[in-house]
Amino acid sequence: MTSALFASLPFTPEPPPVALQAPSGGEEMTSGNFYDSVERHFTTFDVQITGHSADAYLRAFTCVEAERRKGVVYLFRSEREVPRLVGSSDILYIGQTKNSFQRRYQQWAAHHATIKRNEHTLAGYGPIRLSTCDYRVFGESLLAAENQLLWWYYANHFEYPPFNYTRAKNPGKVKPKAMPQEAA
Repeated sequence: MTSALFASLPFTPEPPPVALQAPSGGEEMTSGNFYDSVERHFTTFDVQITGHSADAYLRAFTCVEAERRKGVVYLFRSEREVPRLVGSSDILYIGQTKNSFQRRYQQWAAHHATIKRNEHTLAGYGPIRLSTCDYRVFGESLLAAENQLLWWYYANHFEYPPFNYTRAKNPGKVKPKAMPQEAA
């Protein structure tokens, strides 16, 4: 569908020229290094969601990593990239929780197994991986970190992740955080 939309345009859309200036000399965040930062700072659970059943979701939502990780921003990611308005991405959802990931999602495993969108994603884009990162890497609060990640995603694709209903707050009123540096 996306390629048909762009086929009628006299040009190929390019990622937006968005650069967020980092305060106090930190690394500048651009649409070109968002995914590098995701790869550097997020840790992926060993257990993936490989089937569309309550048990498959429950295994992932209650694994050891899910129990231990709290105060995090998290990603639902597909094995294969999903076409977006501009480009493609394996990020399906960006969220945050002050509690453990297990506490946030365990009660919803059976519900996730009833969502057609999830069934379609598993069939078309492969297993769903779960990744987390301490929120302080990206913001001073859970909401600020989630907002920052949503905005950087939007800066890359001109739309939000396909599973997100949450939208970034007005980024003009939110001071961008410097991209995290590698530990020396």
